[in-house]
Amino acid sequence: MIKKSAFLSLCVMLFLFTTGPAAAGAKEPYKIGGIFAVSGPASFLGEPERNTFELVAELINEAGGINGHPLELVVYDTEANPTKTVVAVKKLINKDKVLAIVGPSTSGTSMAAVPIVNKAKVPMIALGASSKIASPVEKRKWVFKVVPGDDLALALPPLNLHLAREVMSRTRIFRLLQGYRGTPPADIDAAALTLVEVSQLVCDIPEIIEIDINPLLADGSGVTALDARIRVAPADESAADRLAIRPYPKALEETFEVAGGRTLLLRPIRPEDEPAFHELFGHLSMEEIRLRFLHYMKTLSHSLAARLTQIDYDRQMALVVTDPKDAGDDRQLYGAVRIGADPDNERAEFAILLRGDMTGMGLGPLLMRRIIDYSRSRGIRELYGDVLAENKSMLALARAFGFRIRPDRDDPGVMTVTLDLSPGSSGAPQEAAQGR
Repeated sequence: MIKKSAFLSLCVMLFLFTTGPAAAGAKEPYKIGGIFAVSGPASFLGEPERNTFELVAELINEAGGINGHPLELVVYDTEANPTKTVVAVKKLINKDKVLAIVGPSTSGTSMAAVPIVNKAKVPMIALGASSKIASPVEKRKWVFKVVPGDDLALALPPLNLHLAREVMSRTRIFRLLQGYRGTPPADIDAAALTLVEVSQLVCDIPEIIEIDINPLLADGSGVTALDARIRVAPADESAADRLAIRPYPKALEETFEVAGGRTLLLRPIRPEDEPAFHELFGHLSMEEIRLRFLHYMKTLSHSLAARLTQIDYDRQMALVVTDPKDAGDDRQLYGAVRIGADPDNERAEFAILLRGDMTGMGLGPLLMRRIIDYSRSRGIRELYGDVLAENKSMLALARAFGFRIRPDRDDPGVMTVTLDLSPGSSGAPQEAAQGR
């Protein structure tokens, strides 16, 4: 089992040696293009792929590059949209003059790029699963494919049950697991839990370099591993440091009480929260939606909900208020606060969303305090956000926590609020810090 990062590294080097080096002694950067679905419905694929792509390039450059030539990456987000993919591929070839392209993330976008790279004779390693991407070979001479067959699905740890079920659903065998020709369905949840537990092993034990379970039998009574093999080697880094995706930060979970003795849970958002997030959106009035999103929205699209719930915990964080774990399947989301940090982890944009029927319980100050504390712990130096000038309650909350408030230069109807979190700053006064 080849680690995906190692495989991408091999792909990059293959590209470079295929296209040939620059003039001797020039030591010019080798430009490599990357097109991934960083946002949109396939962001669960594209964002880890982009992160791995950048990590591999960093490792290669730290080792001296390729024959002394550093790698220079040019990355575009396709949003899993074939039209945007075509635009990005043409830009990489005609404007950026890349030597090769890694991506796109999905089969449909990969197929859209095939005729362009073939005509331009620019090598492309597609990450989509369909066998049609690279075949027939005589008509796809400049197209290569990471995934060797249609019945292989890739995912990066850590996994949760939602992601485990999703990755299984991308295989042909998944249809058979749901029952066929009188054969009862297999225990899908047990199979997904097995993937989650294997993922957790990889996250917890840095000495593990490979796990091979073959075969893993699944039927209506559960799963059984008939044979398994684990390869280990001395680790020179922690388990967390080698992960492309930061694990779910369980340490941020906390329970608290509001007026009337009701107990609620504050925790980081998870991908499986998407249905509950749609329900949260459905509780908002049109005016509440406008105040939060700065414009009217009749519905919350799947792609936007996915971006809000499937986050990279390393540079983003979203904390949600929900019912405690013992509330059963009726748990709801009542509010959320989120930040998105810049690549240098210097500044982060924040936003708060709260159901109208949950106001007056101190949830706004609680969410603000927790996200400020978290941002400080991550070394972020400034929080900022855009607030409509008529959103008096949000501006009052920002003022109570020491935010600086000023009109936006381009839109006087919008106020920009900023909070200095640098060491020694006076942001978030103590009286606000104690509020819930």
